[in-house]
Amino acid sequence: MNTSTMNKVDGILVELPKYLGAGLIGTTAHYGLLAFLLRPVGLDPLTASTCGAAVGATLIYLLHYYLIFRSGKKHREAAIRFYLVAGGGLLLNAAVLSTGIDLLGWSLGPAQVLATVSQFWVGYAVNRRWTF
Repeated sequence: MNTSTMNKVDGILVELPKYLGAGLIGTTAHYGLLAFLLRPVGLDPLTASTCGAAVGATLIYLLHYYLIFRSGKKHREAAIRFYLVAGGGLLLNAAVLSTGIDLLGWSLGPAQVLATVSQFWVGYAVNRRWTF
């Protein structure tokens, strides 16, 4: 491996755990709101999960911008790109949930975990290269 490639790999190895940590914070907010909107409020799983994902995404944006990627871009540019990626993540979340629950007959838990894992990897790749 050349020096440039090694520096990129080292950067990813430092960045990825931080990205995961931000994701865990956002996911905790997502799942917490999901549970609240399902039980006490009585929303359907897809709507409750989508609301939770929106709140989680906002927390994650702030963590990514200031702590993980330390973006030099203006908020306007970074936020627009981030929320486009997050919007794609919401669509991915909805597609995986619908497929898991409606087509495969899964319960919400496994479908939501698969949706979250899918969003993590797609989001990391796109945010790292394009957003920040």
